[in-house]
Amino acid sequence: MDLRTKLLLGIGIALVAAFTLVALFSAISMEASYEKLERMDMEKTVEATMNDLTTDMKSTYSTTRDYSAWTATYRFAEGKNPDWIRENMGPDFFSRFAMDRVLIFNSTGHLIFSMEFNDTSLNIEPASGIYIEDVERFNMATNTIRSLNGTFGILETSTEPALIAAHPILTDDYQGPAAGSLLFARMIDEDYLADLSLRSGHEVSVVPATEITGNASFADIASQFAEGKTIATRPVDENTIAGYIALVDQQPPQTITSRWPSPGPSIPPV
Repeated sequence: MDLRTKLLLGIGIALVAAFTLVALFSAISMEASYEKLERMDMEKTVEATMNDLTTDMKSTYSTTRDYSAWTATYRFAEGKNPDWIRENMGPDFFSRFAMDRVLIFNSTGHLIFSMEFNDTSLNIEPASGIYIEDVERFNMATNTIRSLNGTFGILETSTEPALIAAHPILTDDYQGPAAGSLLFARMIDEDYLADLSLRSGHEVSVVPATEITGNASFADIASQFAEGKTIATRPVDENTIAGYIALVDQQPPQTITSRWPSPGPSIPPV
């Protein structure tokens, strides 16, 4: 092999090596860019889902306030308007409003009326004892009866979390003292999560915080929250990335999870 052939061969090998390195670094850079874009898109998706959840909470509160700041309800809480139930809590109530529970307490904090929609029997019946205890604790914690304003949030009940709103029972002109407190709730169950998923366009689920704390598979999520991030993300598999946001409430927080197919190249699990 003459010198010229050796020189050309050396140049050829150098070029191949250079192109290989450029292609390798380009692939790494592109994958990192896709990963960043996917995480940014997921953060926006989680924020949008949280906005939908907040809108539902505000809607629940608005309905609660309308029924609470009403002289007819005020007189019922005082025991002077027994027809209020027949006139306002008929079979069509739960079809008109996206609610699952109604509870009314008088000025001494005693439950005087409760109603829930049974998803199994499709009947309206008094709220269950366990659920009443959960709401009683919420009612006491928020001290609604002592305020002219209501409150809304997420309550971790004995069965599943719920969107809940409470408001003191006042007259039409928002005058007190309060005759009691009225609470409306919507359970964050499979039906609600299916509806939320449909609106967001992505799978949405709720994970109890106790399942994340101390769970090795969620170590990266817990670490991101500990670092101060409001939204944590992680790859689930080669085609899916998940985002998590903490839902803060009177009770231990839960997290809402939104998942969607990854639009870019696959990201290896971390």
